[in-house]
Amino acid sequence: MTRIAVFAALTLLLLHSAASSVDRVAAGLDTGLLSYRKSAAHAVYGLNCRLTSPSASKCAIFVPEGVGNGNALITGGKINQTVTLAAGANEVLINVPAAASPDNSDIATRLSVQGLGNFAFQTWITAQVAPPVVYYAEMDKDEYSPGETVKIRVIALDSDTLLPVTGSIELTIKDPDGTVVATWKESMTTKGLWSTEYPLGDEAKEGQWRLIKQKSDENYYYLQQVFNVRQQELSDLELMVSTPVSISCENSTFTVSIEARSITGRTVNSNGTVDLLWDGYAPGKTVTSFVLPASGKTNLSIAVSEQDCRMQNWGQWYTYSSLQLRFRISNAVSGINGTAVAAIPVDSFSLSLSSYMTINSTRVAFYFTLDPQGSGQHPPARVNITTDCQNYSYIATSFQSELVDIVPGSSYVMKRECPFGYHILHATKEYIGQNRRWKDPTDNWLYDAEYQQLWLVPSGSEFPVGATATFAVMSQEANITVMFEVATRGKPVQTGTLRLTGNNGTLSIPITEQLKPTFTVTVIRTAGNGGAQGVAYIGSEVQLRVTGDYFNKVNITYSPSKVFENDDVLVRVQGPPNSLVAISVVDHRFLFNFNGSSVSNHIDTDTWLDLYFGQNTARKPIEQRRKRAIEKGPTNASLTNGETFWVEKRTDATGIATITLRLSLGWWGVYAYALSDTSGLCVANTWSIITVEPRDLHLSLQAPTRVVRGETFLAHVTVVNRAKQPANNVRVMIKNSTDLLLTLVNASSPSDPTKDFALLINTIPAESEVTVSFPLKPVHLGLFDIVVAAFYDTWTAFSDQLIRVIAEGVPVSPSYSVMVDLRVNSTFNQVVNTSMADNAVSDTGSTTITIYTEMLRASVDGLDKLITMPSGCGEQNLILLTPTIFVSKYLQTTNQFQGEMRDHALSYMLIGYQRELNYRHSDGSFSAFGDSDASGSTWLTAFALRSFRHASEFITIDDNVMTIAENWLLSQQQGDGHFNEPGRVIHVDMQGGVNSQETMTAFVLIAFLEKNASSLQPANKASAVAFIEQRLPSVTDMGALAIITYALHLANSAKANDAFTKLNALRTTTAKDTYWQPATGSTSRAIETTSYALIIYLRRNLDLDAFPIASWLLSKRNSLGGYQSTQDTVLALQALAEYFKRTSGSAQAPSATVTVTADRNQTTYTLTPATANATRQWKLPFVPKSVGIVASGSGMFIVQISTNYNVIPVTTAPSTGRRRRAAEATISVAATLVTDTLAALAVNVCPRSTSVTGMAIVQIDVPSGYEVTQAAIDRLKSANVLNLKRVELNDGQLVLYYDSLYTANYCATVEFNRASDVVGTKAVFVRVTDYYSPEVTNSARVEPKAAQKASVCDLCGSSCSGCQNSVVSVVEATFPAASTTVAATTATARSTTRPVSSSSTASCHWLSISVAFLVGHQMAAAF
Repeated sequence: MTRIAVFAALTLLLLHSAASSVDRVAAGLDTGLLSYRKSAAHAVYGLNCRLTSPSASKCAIFVPEGVGNGNALITGGKINQTVTLAAGANEVLINVPAAASPDNSDIATRLSVQGLGNFAFQTWITAQVAPPVVYYAEMDKDEYSPGETVKIRVIALDSDTLLPVTGSIELTIKDPDGTVVATWKESMTTKGLWSTEYPLGDEAKEGQWRLIKQKSDENYYYLQQVFNVRQQELSDLELMVSTPVSISCENSTFTVSIEARSITGRTVNSNGTVDLLWDGYAPGKTVTSFVLPASGKTNLSIAVSEQDCRMQNWGQWYTYSSLQLRFRISNAVSGINGTAVAAIPVDSFSLSLSSYMTINSTRVAFYFTLDPQGSGQHPPARVNITTDCQNYSYIATSFQSELVDIVPGSSYVMKRECPFGYHILHATKEYIGQNRRWKDPTDNWLYDAEYQQLWLVPSGSEFPVGATATFAVMSQEANITVMFEVATRGKPVQTGTLRLTGNNGTLSIPITEQLKPTFTVTVIRTAGNGGAQGVAYIGSEVQLRVTGDYFNKVNITYSPSKVFENDDVLVRVQGPPNSLVAISVVDHRFLFNFNGSSVSNHIDTDTWLDLYFGQNTARKPIEQRRKRAIEKGPTNASLTNGETFWVEKRTDATGIATITLRLSLGWWGVYAYALSDTSGLCVANTWSIITVEPRDLHLSLQAPTRVVRGETFLAHVTVVNRAKQPANNVRVMIKNSTDLLLTLVNASSPSDPTKDFALLINTIPAESEVTVSFPLKPVHLGLFDIVVAAFYDTWTAFSDQLIRVIAEGVPVSPSYSVMVDLRVNSTFNQVVNTSMADNAVSDTGSTTITIYTEMLRASVDGLDKLITMPSGCGEQNLILLTPTIFVSKYLQTTNQFQGEMRDHALSYMLIGYQRELNYRHSDGSFSAFGDSDASGSTWLTAFALRSFRHASEFITIDDNVMTIAENWLLSQQQGDGHFNEPGRVIHVDMQGGVNSQETMTAFVLIAFLEKNASSLQPANKASAVAFIEQRLPSVTDMGALAIITYALHLANSAKANDAFTKLNALRTTTAKDTYWQPATGSTSRAIETTSYALIIYLRRNLDLDAFPIASWLLSKRNSLGGYQSTQDTVLALQALAEYFKRTSGSAQAPSATVTVTADRNQTTYTLTPATANATRQWKLPFVPKSVGIVASGSGMFIVQISTNYNVIPVTTAPSTGRRRRAAEATISVAATLVTDTLAALAVNVCPRSTSVTGMAIVQIDVPSGYEVTQAAIDRLKSANVLNLKRVELNDGQLVLYYDSLYTANYCATVEFNRASDVVGTKAVFVRVTDYYSPEVTNSARVEPKAAQKASVCDLCGSSCSGCQNSVVSVVEATFPAASTTVAATTATARSTTRPVSSSSTASCHWLSISVAFLVGHQMAAAF
């Protein structure tokens, strides 16, 4: 029989007469067993049922004495069963048909019991059914920033034995709006453990996300967990704060210990403040001007008086419950800063109900305790306890006060008596201080359940295995029999009866392993004899704990015991032999939430018990992305601050599993648990904290991460001396090179790149630091490593940082795709003109020539970046979602949708769906900029709906999102059948002109009909089709005609053939290609129109005629696999994916020889069916004037020529014409420097157009050495610039999105602040572009004069050799050979320190794995 635990809550509803004068309802106990009432004409039976399987319920029925034996009929739902009952305790099995239980696994059956003479009663039995398998969901962190990846493990355990089992996963993630964004439904492939990742997009909604465990049958129980998403930055100063366990208001002072550490290795030397907030909100005093020395350690003494921790309200004084300390530390010189929060409870005294009983028919006795809460270190205090007795109408009587002198560490039991009928005891506490009296902030209300006439008092709260727990059972009525039940984990393990002697009895329960970790004991009885007083069903319950370990243990150790930066740390986990160990490593800051308290992912044994036994307050999520293979993860990792890491490994025959870590400065938490087939779940007691300390000599390097060729930048090298004595004659060196040439101040010529140089620092004081600077001038383009070293005594320290050197001007990427078709003719010869533009920047060109035998491979490889234009609005965002869908469909058809390719595609879809929900209005519609738009857009809502319908084949799309969007669209349909557009259409050309109702109607129909949306009723469809058919003869715009023709084909319109004939007559045909070029349209619009035509051809089964159309579309593809804008990319890839999906079965694998000539360079490739999927790529460091392609053989393939170079944009004056067609707008931009200093720049940017445009974007290059702060972006957003809808920082550019431009004032002021030291700064450009006609563009040039004219000495002062008052000088030196092992593999500064010995050469090795995997921990039990 399947084991199912049930937690029953019984509400017994009994028949009663109107004449009953004493109908009363007593208060319920924790078990949910409620007393009930009846009329004088009926006897009453106790009924307590626990389901033992989905189809059976074991019921304990208590028959009161004097009723006798006999049969009883139990009915309810489809239950109809006769049972035999006797006086006293009865245990019967009731068959529960499946139909009697709702699908949601909550058993809610109304049972009626009749028989044994004159009695009848009814009860609702509500039970939540726990499955044989219990699930835990674990995540790596409590909070995430947008763009991070959520890592999840799910553990499946047998609910009884806690042995790992293979379970099923069925989970859903909802965003803060309650929209379903992901689901999972699959089986676990590894016994006991399943893991995956869920990507958050960079615009994931901030707020509380939820994980919900679905229920498909009684084997699943609803579980909800939460995790938070918010933009957050970890400070570069880590703080550890130690506070007292609690404080007392009577104490004058308490001490707080602070330890701070810079994650960059700098000395702390910081000033700090502590803000005191009582109960987290009431301001207290601020401790100011404390100083953290270089060591970062100090103690603070904080004084607290009685007046500080009291508040006055309505004339009464109350005590605060806690004191929150908010630390803020900053160093103005180094720029490091940090915060921390700690909360300290205030010692108080709580009232808690110990036991109570009715002494007789006239008095009620309350027993309660006065417990000191806190450290127990408070001095003796006096507390005044005031009580009064109240009835249910809150009429008070029997006022009484008592002064209690509290001695530390003591508790006090107190007794109060109330008249019968007054069953509420109201108590208040008032503290007697030195200067005033004050009340506790909360009154206490103690209730006597009026019918509570049975009490169960244990002899203790916890017991070891082997002991016997004794319970005093007390009853108002003497010499009765009571029934008892012992249950653990929701399952009864023992039942019986106990005869009381007089009013008392003793119950003894042996403590066994079976009762671990907690168990409950319940006693029940009936009272009354059927007279006028009625009959009550009463009970009492206590929950106790079994001491000792419930779980087997996992031990974590690490070596060496003292860890320095860049040491290899061996972590050793000891668990059961051959068990699966899950190890987590986390930056310790993720072990605490932003309020400073420990989060629920801090797992210890108590947490596991709470999770397992239903105290489920933890949280966390899951989604459909790839499952990480168990034991495939790395066993070694190099982690920098803010990262997390986890791995699963098998222990060996001795139970040992190890990993090797290299950790950056700071504190790191390590946790592990094991799953064993014999020992079950084994857990560590708590996190092990690894402290990574800096060495005596530390080196940090600060330089810009990107500069323009020819600019000069400063590499600042800070040497930190943490020793207690000064360091003398410290040499700091930099590796010179021909790529980053050292610039010597006041030298007549550049430095010799073959020579290295050193700066000599005479002295670095103890526990101090000195910064020196090296001016460097990059002369080549690329990614380079700045390598520096410092020498002192026997120690050598290294550090490096990557810097990207880019070219002047603006990058462009002309691309050429050539389809080579050898299926008919066996030879092919074509020359492609690839010359660079006249305004190209010299030495910036490169070319990549790739041969694709898989026609869509370029698009597959570039799914994450199909277009070079920014994509930050609701329509552009779909570039990540929609093309991926159509490419994935093609891959699925050709059996290629698997492995890493599948993982990436699903990830892009998930993120695209997440992002698109940001542009959803409350009415379910979508618009380009979401809530900042006045209304939803019919066009964009239809586009989003179309994308979601296709995406639902691969990922979970919330049905409500699609249904509500469909209903909103239908609400826009007018009486004549057309669809209205209440919002702005940012893609004006799509409509074939402004206010083209037939085009909009066709576009909406496509959204409904492509995936056969059921919400489109026949009447709606018919009226829309009729409207389009009526307008068809007057449609002259080629793009509009293409959309209408496709819609009519989807609708199976009788006019579809007429529309096709009309569209086909407008095509342009060459010897190789067929395409549709609107007379006044852009290339982007031609791609859209031709894409629609290709889809129509395929729908008409004109596959052969479709080839030249596909060939033309492929020739227009960019180097990234996309096109110019969102719409043309989406439509072209939809059409091509469908074409190649249709023709893949007949496609012939190429067997050919291909010779490619680039100017005077030549290479030859041989293509065979056996090597069809191999990548053939030729990279050239220049852009040739032409590329020749000569091929012979059979089959078909694509030659993609991708060129890259920079141009100096040509600024053209705007046209003065006032009339414009869709693709003829002339736009311009003016850029004026209004602030030009070394510290800051401000540029006034004014775009305009001679006529109305659709959406336009302005791209502003960020000058080298400057940055755009979030505060500057916020100011720009709040400036109310006309038509400015969005501002974003994207890869060194600030991008402004305008939903339209014309002749009005669209000026915006952009602010830049200095972030790094660069002089000779090159000009930057501001570009404005019509998004849907990218050929329509213009630019302006910005010259930051102050930074261009500044000298090196203006920035570095005395830290550079050769400048005035310089404290260092440059000398030639030989850079140590060990530095050559510094790998340029990450873009973050790294450092290491090594002792130099005579027996070995100093080395600098480390793993440089960029791990986004790790950390923090959150567990939740799912029943």
